[in-house]
Amino acid sequence: MDCIVIAGIFLVTGMLLSNINYYSFPSGDFIPYVDEGRAFVSGSLPPLLNNAPIYSVAIVLLGKLIPYQYPELIAGIILNIALFAIGIWMVWKIAEQWFGRVGLVVFCYLLLHPLSYHVVLNPLNIVAFSTAFLTTIYLRMKGRSAAAYALAGISYWIRPEAVALLLAMGAIDLIRNVQKKQTLKYLILASLPMILWEISVAFHNEGGNIYAAESLALRSEIPNGYFLNFTFSNLIVTEQFLQNPWLLGALLAYIIAGVVFFILDKNREKQLLSLYTLVYFAIHLFFPGKGDRYTFPLLMPAAVLSVWPLELSLKLNKKIQKKLGMGIRLLFILFSIGVVLNNKTQIQPFLSARKEYRGEYRMIADWITQQLFQRPTVIVTFNPGGVQYFTNNNSVEIFRIEDHIDQCDTITCVIFNNWQYFNNKDILLIYDSFTQKSDTIYDNRHGVKLFKNMEHSQDKKYFRFMQMLESEDRWVKIYRFNISSS
Repeated sequence: MDCIVIAGIFLVTGMLLSNINYYSFPSGDFIPYVDEGRAFVSGSLPPLLNNAPIYSVAIVLLGKLIPYQYPELIAGIILNIALFAIGIWMVWKIAEQWFGRVGLVVFCYLLLHPLSYHVVLNPLNIVAFSTAFLTTIYLRMKGRSAAAYALAGISYWIRPEAVALLLAMGAIDLIRNVQKKQTLKYLILASLPMILWEISVAFHNEGGNIYAAESLALRSEIPNGYFLNFTFSNLIVTEQFLQNPWLLGALLAYIIAGVVFFILDKNREKQLLSLYTLVYFAIHLFFPGKGDRYTFPLLMPAAVLSVWPLELSLKLNKKIQKKLGMGIRLLFILFSIGVVLNNKTQIQPFLSARKEYRGEYRMIADWITQQLFQRPTVIVTFNPGGVQYFTNNNSVEIFRIEDHIDQCDTITCVIFNNWQYFNNKDILLIYDSFTQKSDTIYDNRHGVKLFKNMEHSQDKKYFRFMQMLESEDRWVKIYRFNISSS
């Protein structure tokens, strides 16, 4: 069976490597990863401690070994592919030990799920976190509790949701009276990375922890209905679940039954998986983030928890098991095969729908790269970091407008407040269809409203329309600043 699993991993790994450049533009978190990673590698702190440091540093260091354009981007995806291969192997070894050959269903579910391909082909730290979580479970199964606690603690420097893993591990071990003194020691030591990071964030960031600030600012959107709906509609990827609350409710009840069943199980690792799932789910239910990626760490627990009818059939007394056991197992296997095959057919539609997401910024970068500017030129655009990363034109500067928006409601105000910088330069304002639709707290904090208001404010009289770029349903408008209009 191991040979079949390894063959499947190699096949999918090869396919992923051949699609490294699948997405036009990476996730919005990628540029902060690069900026913060470069700062850490250079021996300094970034202006804002936003993302935990391990993944950012890893892609910057690995990028130094890649002699191609956009090295950190390629490094992030290659790292994700390698970590996914390791993680999916861990899934198999865990599921095999718990369920025998039926564990192959859990492996195939994750291997052929569209969301797996989406997060792996984006430079996102969620893959590294998921692999660390799976490795922690595996280490505990092998009786290496100290190593498991250490890895769970270090995982906080990958993603803050590692606190869910630490809380679940500590709770299970303390409730079950597993060497309480040793458990407390492990728990305290494993909490040190979290404590050190949060102290650093509190002293370095003016507003403290950015995630806490977002939750407070968007408390009206809590509980996070988007996360709830997206999670359950993507366990089985089909539009019917998005449109039918009864199907979502039935799936929710099925998974809750699995959580309860495994919490009551005597196996500590199954209890840990169940409790971790609840804590992780609760964290994101009360955090207003809308990223698809947050669901990924729940796929493996959901697949494992779905096996509860099979486990139940084995615990029935011999008479009932003889009458119902075989039927339950057959129904479960048929249902599981149907889910896996359904998800497999959704891989291409799922990825295609996201392929050009934020593609406007790549259109902007490509246009800037192709221009021959005769005078010193400054580009004012939303997401300047992303545009700068993909721009290969040394004759132009990209203005980071988010650093200058505190005192202004218009782009013109920003320009006049920084006139010493802009004077004697051509100023081009670039507005696009993605920015027009952006409305998250992150976007607002970086000045998206200034761009949205430009066509309805005093900006309009200072900017002259130059050119429009179009591709399918995406557009980019380019304006030139004209001081004579004043």
